[in-house]
Amino acid sequence: MSEKPRVLILGGVGFIGRNLVSYLVKNSLCSKICVADKMLIQTAGLSEEESKIFAHETVTFKQANVAREATIDKVFEHDGGKYKYVINLAAATKYSQPEEAYQENIVQVTATCAKAAKKYGCSRFVEVSTAQVYEPGKKPSNEGSKTKPWTGVARASLEAENKLKEVKGLNYVIVRPATVYGPGDTLGISITLRRYLLNTFYVIFDF
Repeated sequence: MSEKPRVLILGGVGFIGRNLVSYLVKNSLCSKICVADKMLIQTAGLSEEESKIFAHETVTFKQANVAREATIDKVFEHDGGKYKYVINLAAATKYSQPEEAYQENIVQVTATCAKAAKKYGCSRFVEVSTAQVYEPGKKPSNEGSKTKPWTGVARASLEAENKLKEVKGLNYVIVRPATVYGPGDTLGISITLRRYLLNTFYVIFDF
């Protein structure tokens, strides 16, 4: 049996990240999981179960702003480095932010981390983008659908995707999920659905 891989998860304290870490730990899929995030675990609002997962012997944590080239080497070398897979979940997801915020927290993050992944010989770089890059319409989108980003997050995400093409020799894959929600989601659509079900729904946007 081949040795289990070492995995680096960028932005792993967020909603998707903590669920991914939990899945990898519960299924014993990795020999080491390094979570890198600007937010400290202690201030991330993890549940009791999630806290136990992040305290698992295979999980290590590195606080860092992964958009900065000055600190990215410390992330990729943390706890021995040699990460086979890098999964980028680090991104600004809130809407109506200044363009500068999206440039730093989406575009620059991807550019910096992709270059580092190539430098350190990672086997695969997984960029988690958004389905909002597709042209909106009534029909479902697929990988061949026309791109026409319709939010600030999506415009920056598509630009970030294109940055990957500039890193020669990088083995990468781009994932474009639609809206992600579920238990533990404290900021997204889950809150709206809960309020609706409890009959406490209110209008957030009035066009």
